[in-house]
Amino acid sequence: MNVVLLDGIEDAGRDELKSQCEGVVAALRAAGHRVHVFDLRRLHVSDCTGCFHCWVGTPGECVLRDDMRRILAAMVEAERV
Repeated sequence: MNVVLLDGIEDAGRDELKSQCEGVVAALRAAGHRVHVFDLRRLHVSDCTGCFHCWVGTPGECVLRDDMRRILAAMVEAERV
């Protein structure tokens, strides 16, 4: 199974939650699943401008050039997010 994990853990309390996430990722990988982890704090994701270009201009493709493109591409391939 192909899994995407979005890590949006804030700095406060990060150590405990981070170790739990790492445990989940390790268990999934040990079971033979492919896991792609995105650390959202380290990525640049712009706010939606509401232009609707992704609906009418280039369906399914945002005009903003940021890390969301990588995340969405991985989510399309994933069986679980």
